[in-house]
Amino acid sequence: MLAEITGLPAGVSLGADRTRLRRLLGDHDAFRRVGSALLSDQFATAGLMLNYDSADRVTSIDAVQPLDLRLRGVELLDRPYGAVVEELTACGFTIEDDDVGGLVVGSGVYIYNGASDERDEPTEVVTLYPVDWHPERNAHGVWEGVGDVGPLAAHRVVARVGTDRISLDEDRQHLRERLGRCYHSVPEDGWHAAQDRYVEHGLTLGFDPADRLVTIVIDGPAEAQYDDIPLLRRPSQEVAADLTAAGVLLVEREAEYWAPELNIAIWTARSDRTLPVSAVVIGRLPYKT
Repeated sequence: MLAEITGLPAGVSLGADRTRLRRLLGDHDAFRRVGSALLSDQFATAGLMLNYDSADRVTSIDAVQPLDLRLRGVELLDRPYGAVVEELTACGFTIEDDDVGGLVVGSGVYIYNGASDERDEPTEVVTLYPVDWHPERNAHGVWEGVGDVGPLAAHRVVARVGTDRISLDEDRQHLRERLGRCYHSVPEDGWHAAQDRYVEHGLTLGFDPADRLVTIVIDGPAEAQYDDIPLLRRPSQEVAADLTAAGVLLVEREAEYWAPELNIAIWTARSDRTLPVSAVVIGRLPYKT
């Protein structure tokens, strides 16, 4: 269906490589949509935000003005949502509304205006997905177990093991029975086969196809520490200095410090070392190390 979309810069497509697109589009700002997300790229002058999988391939494209994005000739951006829907319907499309916009069914095009029942409100963002994409495709849901622990206020990182409470390679169901209620999903970025989010514990757990734990992400509200060094919500350069003083070898990456000997990484929202650490990642990283 992207073949029916016009207005994208040449070379921008689903599956395109991050490095090539950065060379092609120029100045960009790499950022994480949430503390534990993979890096996205914003190209402000081009009106694009590109999201990637763990192989640095584009999984979705967010388009805003100044792009003149069109589907079968229908102008999509900065127009009354109701008018866009009417014109697309006249072209033979079906629009499936939700609370904040609508999916053009079978096209992979999602139109966001913030409130789909406000038909005069302008379309702000258009997101392009694979044609079979649907908001419910990735099986988001809630596991309503009780668990046998209260909210975990702190996590102590144990090198190459996990934390003092959770070990890599644990079974998913066993963890649910211990930790209780969680939100589960199948991530679109390909980092894990499945993941469970435990809000009250400040944990996102990633699993392999056999439901074994391969990644622990700590991103608050709980604390995280290694060898009595607080890791979260402090400037990353300060955390890095403390870890280095403790004898930890660090590799500096984009919006990240990686400690290969510990099998952990500390992430920031952007590539600014004065920003606080937004997440501590233990175990499998979303790229080859």
